[in-house]
Amino acid sequence: MTHFLQEERAGVLLLSINRAPINALTTDLLDEGSLFLTGLASNPPAEGLVLTGADKVFTAGVDTKVAAGLDRRHAQGAPGGARGVH
Repeated sequence: MTHFLQEERAGVLLLSINRAPINALTTDLLDEGSLFLTGLASNPPAEGLVLTGADKVFTAGVDTKVAAGLDRRHAQGAPGGARGVH
């Protein structure tokens, strides 16, 4: 995974968004996260999952440079696309 860091602590998976400097969301990041979380369904962490941001920021939201280019596949949550992006 290129946009996330993983660490397990006492049975809890810590998944950190790692896209410096402000963890802005892109279609690639959302697709990568969606695929990773879908894969967890077959082998979930024992105690849970915590989604956080690396460094000082959780996320600044959608990257404004790519927001205008989001297509309907992503906006509507089609298979292979990020869900909940509007």
